[in-house]
Amino acid sequence: MTSERLPSPQAFMSSLKSRAANSSRLTGVPTGELIERYYHRRLLARVFHSDSDGWVLKGGQALLVRWPRARYSTDVDLLRVSEDATVDGAVEALLAAASIELDDHLRFDHHDTSHETAANRPSRKVRFKVMFGLRQLATVSVDVVAAELHPVGRLTVEQLTAPFAIDSSPWPEIRMWPLEDHVADKIAAMYERHRERLLPSTRFKDLVDLVLIACHSTLDGATTHRALHAEVRRRTSAGTHLLLPAEFAVPDASWTAGYRAAAGKTTELSAEHRTLDGVLPLADAFITPLLQERPPSGVWKVDRMRWE
Repeated sequence: MTSERLPSPQAFMSSLKSRAANSSRLTGVPTGELIERYYHRRLLARVFHSDSDGWVLKGGQALLVRWPRARYSTDVDLLRVSEDATVDGAVEALLAAASIELDDHLRFDHHDTSHETAANRPSRKVRFKVMFGLRQLATVSVDVVAAELHPVGRLTVEQLTAPFAIDSSPWPEIRMWPLEDHVADKIAAMYERHRERLLPSTRFKDLVDLVLIACHSTLDGATTHRALHAEVRRRTSAGTHLLLPAEFAVPDASWTAGYRAAAGKTTELSAEHRTLDGVLPLADAFITPLLQERPPSGVWKVDRMRWE
């Protein structure tokens, strides 16, 4: 696509849809989702091309970089890291990075910024219009958090790649949140209670992601345990109502239908792991040892589905 400039937005979109459709037939990932993923990654390419050491990718997009058939996530979660990082400074840095022109015919114009709170940290939701010339193709949303970097696990560096065959560049290396800390974030979020009535979490997607990680990753037991209990302390010290159970349990009866709906969109999961009943043995084996006072021994063995 970079060898010659496409003459019109219509021609550009026709080429993009054709390439995404070819990939969809091979992977089973919907064409529209692949195109949205392409826009997300071209924005990420600008961010990490501009400042590879100043950002960390978190959340569902980080899992999609690792596993292309993971649960689809519509937002990009970025952590701005430095000793004196502020959330407003992070937004300024993001806007500057998004304005960079790369070899992909796209432009990311700032649409708006709203104030949010993400996991008890001040954050901003920044939306960009994906532009081809004067035509808006889509909107991309980025959740931005700024903090000193204190993950328990080690950051992962991966090569950003296109979601389907296309001539655009560059595709830089990106830094991603450690999987041990992903697990900690998601278990802690599952057991939060909200509002005056202490309503249970409805983040069914967190269990989907935990199952995905358990099915594909070797994790150190002590590191993952330490990350979880540090995250619980951080959230409770900020005033969040969070009490870990003695063993894995779903937060509420609504999770039977909620989990099935969220897992059904994740083609990377087996049929067995797309229902709550089917996933309970794995969830118990993976999560219950992490809830204990002492860490599980050894590492999580994917082939045996247990800590040893």
